[in-house]
Amino acid sequence: MKGYILDYSVQDNRGIISGDDNQRYSFNGADWMDSEPPRRGMQVDFAATGDQAAQIYVAIGAGRPYAYGGGAGARYSKSKIAAGLLGIFSAASASTSSTWATPGPALFCCFAAR
Repeated sequence: MKGYILDYSVQDNRGIISGDDNQRYSFNGADWMDSEPPRRGMQVDFAATGDQAAQIYVAIGAGRPYAYGGGAGARYSKSKIAAGLLGIFSAASASTSSTWATPGPALFCCFAAR
């Protein structure tokens, strides 16, 4: 079943999920199966037994906002930004004059493969 985490208490290691069936399910942190800690608003996939949720995972395709990494596209974008900044700083540090040097291949290689 799919649903969203309404609340999770780190201190109590317990939380509540609102299922797509409009029912609420309690869960214990021991039932959390994902590598990331549960957070309010996460879309989850779980097995319901009565009013308890078990075997809880972050739902596939839920898009992991930051914290959760932002998905593969976000990591790719962040690495492109980091590479671009590295290229700019490399080009600037290579310059011995007080003016900017013409950017070398280090700068352009980062943006060539789109």
